[in-house]
Amino acid sequence: MLARIPTAVSKQLQRAERSASEPEVVTSLPQRRTRGAVAIHPATRRLPRP
Repeated sequence: MLARIPTAVSKQLQRAERSASEPEVVTSLPQRRTRGAVAIHPATRRLPRP
């Protein structure tokens, strides 16, 4: 039944086996994600801001 494993699952299993003995090396930090516009509730506009 191992021959019937979907390709995506097989690739993930191979990657997990490789990372056990040869971990991937990170050379830089990932890019920060920007947040979208946050909807502000009208009742919170009167609250003090830090």
